[in-house]
Amino acid sequence: MLKVVADEFIRRTLQKTKNNKRANQDHGWLYLLKLKSLVRNKDGTYNRWVKIGECTEFVARLKQYKGPDEPEEVLCLVPVHNRVASHNSTIDFLISKNLVRARREYFQVPEQLLDEIVEGVFQNHHSFTGNYVLSP
Repeated sequence: MLKVVADEFIRRTLQKTKNNKRANQDHGWLYLLKLKSLVRNKDGTYNRWVKIGECTEFVARLKQYKGPDEPEEVLCLVPVHNRVASHNSTIDFLISKNLVRARREYFQVPEQLLDEIVEGVFQNHHSFTGNYVLSP
């Protein structure tokens, strides 16, 4: 590889990193999406897949979302001081509820438990308080 080409590649990579909001700011949004469900249980209810996520700009994130199912509803959207720590804490909370899990951020929630899970995820959260602890 020519040195000029390598130097240009390094310059562009450093410029992209410098302009990346996700790398440069800790605060942002924590969101919980309810995904559309096409499978009905024997009792007539649905098991809803939910996705927990974090981002710096929610509207832009929602527009670019390309998950397994399209979002049906935004259940919660909360500003957070530390996106990564809040996100990890929320995932730990959802794991403690023994929900069916697919990948890291997707959980299957029975329809009758959906309100309880939403309330539990955000019950102790206050806007921009930073890292918070959820009790199972």
